[in-house]
Amino acid sequence: MPLKPRESAPPLIAALVGGGTYTLGKEPPDNFSLVVFFRGLHCPVCNAYLNTLQSLLPDFAKRGVEVIALSMEAAQRSAQCKTEWGLDQLQLGHSIDEATAREWGLYLTAQRKDDEPALFTEPGLFIIERNGILSSAVINTGPRLRPDLHEVLALLDRRLSESMA
Repeated sequence: MPLKPRESAPPLIAALVGGGTYTLGKEPPDNFSLVVFFRGLHCPVCNAYLNTLQSLLPDFAKRGVEVIALSMEAAQRSAQCKTEWGLDQLQLGHSIDEATAREWGLYLTAQRKDDEPALFTEPGLFIIERNGILSSAVINTGPRLRPDLHEVLALLDRRLSESMA
């Protein structure tokens, strides 16, 4: 069943590259959580997208938005993403299981090339309100046509101005 805006986001707990655990809503952000699922180390489009996301982290922080990027990749491959892609500021979660991916409504792809994991998610971007309610979601069927992150910032600005009105 697809996720619906204005309903509670599914639970999300993920191991973090470098140690620790991320739990959606455990420490509510000032305003929103931005949850970005990506395909994995084999995906050059993910590399570029996550580097853009990392460059915009100060802009998200100014708006009270916590940001996390997640994949089904194992810990070692996720650590390799963080290092090889230069993602020193972006929180990366790893080892998301198939059940969690399906609960979030993500498309799953089986390995087609040797450098791909056996199963991985296609991209998804979710904006979750401080109270755990899903605000917006974009779920991709493939690696391309992802939401422009500057447009995501503009959407957040509109949501924040609406909440102050």
